[in-house]
Amino acid sequence: MDLFAADDSHGDSHNPANSEFMAQGIRDEFEHHFSAPSDQIVGQISLDTNLDVEVERSILEDDERLKARLVNALETKNEPELIKFVDMNIGDSFKRRVLLTLGEIYEERDSPALLIALYEKFIMEFPRDKEIPKIFLRLGHMYREAGATNTALAKFYNVLNVALNVPIDELKDYQEVSHRAQLEIAETFFASGSYEKAAKFFKRLLRVELVDEDREMVMFKYAYTLYLSRNFTDAIISLGTFVNEFENSDYTGEARYLLSDSYTQLNDPKAALRETLTLLSAEADKINKNPEAWLYWKKRTGNQLANQFYHTSNFLDALTIYKAMVDLSNNPEWRWPVLYQIGLCYEKLEMKPKAMESYDQIVQDDQIGEQETMEDATLASIYEMAGWRRDRLDMDINTEVSLKSLIDQT
Repeated sequence: MDLFAADDSHGDSHNPANSEFMAQGIRDEFEHHFSAPSDQIVGQISLDTNLDVEVERSILEDDERLKARLVNALETKNEPELIKFVDMNIGDSFKRRVLLTLGEIYEERDSPALLIALYEKFIMEFPRDKEIPKIFLRLGHMYREAGATNTALAKFYNVLNVALNVPIDELKDYQEVSHRAQLEIAETFFASGSYEKAAKFFKRLLRVELVDEDREMVMFKYAYTLYLSRNFTDAIISLGTFVNEFENSDYTGEARYLLSDSYTQLNDPKAALRETLTLLSAEADKINKNPEAWLYWKKRTGNQLANQFYHTSNFLDALTIYKAMVDLSNNPEWRWPVLYQIGLCYEKLEMKPKAMESYDQIVQDDQIGEQETMEDATLASIYEMAGWRRDRLDMDINTEVSLKSLIDQT
């Protein structure tokens, strides 16, 4: 039994019939592109070879001119010339070089359909070649990009099958490509929404030795699959391990967001608040590798939880987050809505003077005079509402003071 047999139970991101049609189309293009008759080149040059030669004998052995022509085509990467040799009996060594050189040409030209056809032919011609595992990997990538998820998975599984059959003394050479194939299988399941299957492969990869960059990515993706599978308890454990081990990773901002939302899903708002504030308080010098990504996750995490707190009448925790968010950007597009929400929270908490201070920061902003700011309909509305609420609060406070004074006098 093959331990790494392809799993046929998974879904395809496209109709399987469409994938098969696509694969057949590639085969048809292959036939059209590479099936030039051998007499095409024979008719163009003078050959001294005996036409009665055995099929197994390379036609290059008795024709130095033809051999020189082939060598020149290889050195200059002359695609039209090389194609003429693809189906000729030029010996395994030259045939291998021709196919791999054409592969380089199609890689450089970004011609995936031709490259797929070429690599499929290489596999048929040289099934035991040392390049076969890498070619299976490349094919898997291209089939996945073309939407043929099932075919892509089959190619990645082929890498594992090859690794199982290599001699012990060569196994180390196949470890890296085998790990890469498992990673690609996990990524393919992940992309197609098969999160439980993706998690199985990501978890398996965590048991093997990986370079730091791959381990960082695998740990995050494993935790993410648990979250997407709605296994929030295990997701919290894995995400917590990740953020502790990779504090400054490009993934850490998103991991904090997933942690916060996982706690929210488990109805633990205090833990969600803690994770959000931890993210919002991250120091700038720790996030300089990718500050834009960190800023995005700070804004999204804080905004989502603060709004949820506000709409569930948890105004104190909402206020805590809004206050931590306000200085993430100096642009009015960011600051004014946050300051307005801070003012609303203070109003709900019956802290009218503090609410007025928040509204004042909007109506007295130095950027009010800038034309693009005042031409923005949303900002203009916030500015108008902040001024109205400030004036109304001022009247309320004055009225309360007057009433208190009258009561004291009586």
